[in-house]
Amino acid sequence: MKKVQRQQGFTLLEIMIALTIFAVISTLAWQILDGAMRNSSATDASAAKLNQLQRTWSLMERDFSQLQARAPRNEPDR
Repeated sequence: MKKVQRQQGFTLLEIMIALTIFAVISTLAWQILDGAMRNSSATDASAAKLNQLQRTWSLMERDFSQLQARAPRNEPDR
């Protein structure tokens, strides 16, 4: 009887399918990561704007709490 020696390894089709699956998974992972990074930078920008608004409001509140009534310049009787 003749022994048939088969080569060990993967076929070209199996390698191409594996590479395609890897490419699809990599693309999906990149899109998710890119979306998370965009969300993060948008959140940071919104937080910075909110911080500025809160600081402005705090300064205005402090200024208004120190406000005192005074007579107009041209009318000392009041």
